Amino acid sequence: MPIRDASIAVLFLVPLIAACKPSQGTKDSADGSSPSASASASAAPVVEKKPPTTREGSSITRAPDDDVLFVADEDHRAIHVVPFPIAENTVVTTVPLPGRPAQMVASGDRVFVTIREMPEGGGGVIFLRRKGKVGLEETARVTIAADAWGVTLAPDESFIAVTSAWAARVSVVDLATAKVRSVVEVGREPRGITILPDGKRAYVSHLVGRAITRIGDIDGTAPTVKKLELPAAPNRGGEKTSASLGYVVVPSPRGERLYFPRHALGTGVGNWFGAAAIDVWIPRSDSPLVPPVHSNMLMHPFKVVNDGDIPDVNPDKGMQIDANAFVQPRAAVYRASERSILVASEGDDKLVEFDAMMQDPTLGLMSTHKITRHENKFYDVATTCGAPSGIALSQDEQVAYVYCRSTDEVVGVRLKGDGFTAPAGTSVAVRLVEPKNTPEDESFRLGRALYYNATDRITGESLACAGCHPDGRDDGHVWHETHFKSGPFDEDFVNFMAGMASFAAIGERARVSGAYGCGGMNAFDAIDSEYDKDDNLVGMGHPRQTPMLAGRVSAKGPYGWHGESEDLTARIVGGFGLHRWRLGEGTKENRLARAGHLVKFLREGLVPPETIKRELTEEEKKGKEIFESEKAQCAKCHVPATGFTDRIPMPVGEPPKLPGFVKEENMAFKTPSLLWVRGTAPYFHDGRYESLQALVEKNPDTMGKTMHLSADEKKALVAYLETL
Repeated sequence: MPIRDASIAVLFLVPLIAACKPSQGTKDSADGSSPSASASASAAPVVEKKPPTTREGSSITRAPDDDVLFVADEDHRAIHVVPFPIAENTVVTTVPLPGRPAQMVASGDRVFVTIREMPEGGGGVIFLRRKGKVGLEETARVTIAADAWGVTLAPDESFIAVTSAWAARVSVVDLATAKVRSVVEVGREPRGITILPDGKRAYVSHLVGRAITRIGDIDGTAPTVKKLELPAAPNRGGEKTSASLGYVVVPSPRGERLYFPRHALGTGVGNWFGAAAIDVWIPRSDSPLVPPVHSNMLMHPFKVVNDGDIPDVNPDKGMQIDANAFVQPRAAVYRASERSILVASEGDDKLVEFDAMMQDPTLGLMSTHKITRHENKFYDVATTCGAPSGIALSQDEQVAYVYCRSTDEVVGVRLKGDGFTAPAGTSVAVRLVEPKNTPEDESFRLGRALYYNATDRITGESLACAGCHPDGRDDGHVWHETHFKSGPFDEDFVNFMAGMASFAAIGERARVSGAYGCGGMNAFDAIDSEYDKDDNLVGMGHPRQTPMLAGRVSAKGPYGWHGESEDLTARIVGGFGLHRWRLGEGTKENRLARAGHLVKFLREGLVPPETIKRELTEEEKKGKEIFESEKAQCAKCHVPATGFTDRIPMPVGEPPKLPGFVKEENMAFKTPSLLWVRGTAPYFHDGRYESLQALVEKNPDTMGKTMHLSADEKKALVAYLETL
């Protein structure tokens, strides 16, 4: 559905609160002033406090007074204030911030914004108070653990809980005193968070892995933490399927169910990387709604054709290549009027709606709301509403406002639903930032769009760079890099698979659909494969852990685990062929042009985590001495002056036999950078070490010399590594 012009803006008129002041058109800056009390507020007439529009944080939220939208713009370090009614010519007010904002939540006339890195170090929360209709002024700031990201508001609005992604912490901040009440450690990359209506328990999603976290007594001074296993796409993936991209957790209105949109990696039904999943947790029993099922009972997705029609349950439907209902679920909200879940599909620029009452909501696709345009003649990326990253609903839930990160816009789209009389799909876009038109800026924007968009067939198939490298980091997954060869097609290529089940599922899909002709994928042989005596596939491909990119790609080269790519451009072009099924597409010139734009964005647009700026502790200093010593030989390959790597492939000894993989002949691997190594588990090219401590403990002196170290010395070495 095309984006229409400003003449339809009346569709997005939101009733304004009569007590609101008229817009002053001011642009107030959060300038870092010290916390101040608002004397004028105490003298103001008493007005009824409006409830928050949502208690879960987002990059876009509607004000409780229902007169503006607030948008947290990480790329421009600002909040944009968008007044209602929105139209293409709406004047947007921009409020600069001291760091990159991730999420925010509004309570009364206050807005609480998480800041990923503060000028003084660490992460933070900025307290803002509304000033007129479109102004904001800072009243307090609270420093918490680095990389503050997700936020949720307590039911009584007395405190917020904030996730710190890189630091793997959750902080509870008192709103009356602007002080930290408590801090707990959680698993790697905590992102979304919600507090149950009782105000005592919180649940956290994670960017890496299938586990979630429960925090008990979060309203007290000593919260408790428990890791909970939530199977990924249990109807399709089984018990051991891994997961990634858990950016958000969405509660039902009364908190009976919690929804976790994410990717299930290596499912038996899906694409080469896995499948879209919305996994459901039941807080009352603290258990998943759907337990894992046996592989012969796996279910297939279906789509409701029309309201009132019998669902199309043809088992082949939805089983074509690129069949995932969403790609890279960046944000989601619950739509109570329809009892549905809306998911922002970052990879293919869609707003997708699912039946929240189903055991597996992805098996009940209700609607796909068109919010984008792709009008670039040379690159299949969004020109309107690219990389949707946040959703806010209107009060009547007839309109969804979507923040589109790669095009710097807010799009309002009218939704389908019972009893709604306005035309569904009607939409309008508001630009938040005016683009610069220099060649350098245009190249950066194209690189950013290509990084988030999975729609360009030349760069990959069905998954964008951000699908494996969220925020320029890694998904924690070990992929199967598999060599395929075909006699009938005379093709020879290498692809990634998330798991052995992915290969079997894609082969069956191709056979059913005839997508490849001449026997489909049965005409392709996996050269790197292993079968047991009963001809069952027991191993496929070589293990490849996803590497972190942010802050690690400034060197000229070489790149790749074997150092096979002379520079970053060559590595990216090679990646275009890996991240798909079958051979890559496009001419050499097309691939090089795309790689050039991506190189610019990877080096200039991806922001690495904060490095430790304090003085080292005595233990860390001892670890540094060991690291740099001739006896340990760590610094011989992990050269501090060049990003803690010499970029030279070195033999690392005979590898252990890993289930699901085949033996690799070439055991010379390029020395990986140790920058930010503490947040990139598991370790080694094959992910064999689950922690730095395990790596140092179990290293058989094939990668530096650590066997002679005492327990305390090994602990000191790990402590130092965690500061890099």
